[in-house]
Amino acid sequence: MESISPGEIAIELLNHCLRGSRWPEDLLDTLIDEALDEDERLATPATRALFAILIERLGDLFEPRLCDTYAALFSHVLERALPGLEAAALVARYRNVREVRPVEFTPRDIFVLSRVTLGADVAVTSIVLDAARQRFPDAQLWFAGPAKAWQLFESSPGLKHLPAGSLFTPI
Repeated sequence: MESISPGEIAIELLNHCLRGSRWPEDLLDTLIDEALDEDERLATPATRALFAILIERLGDLFEPRLCDTYAALFSHVLERALPGLEAAALVARYRNVREVRPVEFTPRDIFVLSRVTLGADVAVTSIVLDAARQRFPDAQLWFAGPAKAWQLFESSPGLKHLPAGSLFTPI
């Protein structure tokens, strides 16, 4: 049988995830085992493929339909890497955290942190700001981030800027 590179395995796994089909667990386990190998010649390319091709790509797509896929896949990786953890328990905790719950208080201020890259701020931070504005219309919204990212949001009514360099300075 021809040897498959870690990058090819990661691409195959990513394609399964993007299609919405269950990934071949044996392929994922092979990639994880190589990433955990004591021999750096095996571990380095496998780790790079696992994270740069598969995990980061799934996270960077900002696709709501891929959230559960990402959680299940990464939980499996963690279970293999840290035997004291159980993938099913991690996924259950993830789902519990994502549940929308009633809020028993009215926040005065809400701080939304920049995602550092402009693309992520457009894709994610803008959605978080809109959701916070709708859910807590009386709260003061703050965008905490660099000046360049603030330029994306400075025209938003009622939004104030907390420059990244002042995060530890009292308001």
